[in-house]
Amino acid sequence: MFLAVFKTEFDYLVYIKDSEKDIEDMNKNGIPTDKATRLLKEAKIAYNKNDSNTLISLTGQIKELRDKGFLALELINKINGKKPNVLTGFVVKDFINSDFDKAIEGANKLDNLNGIALHLETIKSTGMSLLVSSYIMLLIALVIIMRKNSNQKMNVPISS
Repeated sequence: MFLAVFKTEFDYLVYIKDSEKDIEDMNKNGIPTDKATRLLKEAKIAYNKNDSNTLISLTGQIKELRDKGFLALELINKINGKKPNVLTGFVVKDFINSDFDKAIEGANKLDNLNGIALHLETIKSTGMSLLVSSYIMLLIALVIIMRKNSNQKMNVPISS
């Protein structure tokens, strides 16, 4: 038995309503909505023209912007909670410009840099004396080896 599924005008209206809710959620959380709002206008035009493929594509892009916007916001809050620096401003600028991919990438890089900086600070505070003493021991060993090698070269008998 063959069962055909046909989408009605109401089914496609749900895409518009879901996108409006996505934009509302973004607004409530301080996520820029310029791109999403522009895409929604285009989706409504596609809906009015019964262009379901364009409608589905545009509303899918809105959903993707929403998801990336929330991820970018979460990462920015994470790096701001650690140790904000000048580079954080570039990530926030990308976020404000709705370039969520770039904001996510920058936030991840900053999070990694903050992790490295924290690791270095930990080594500095707890292991600096160990590091310095290891370095001094290495220098002493190198001096002894160099002196020993230079003394061996001097003790070579000269034949005539």
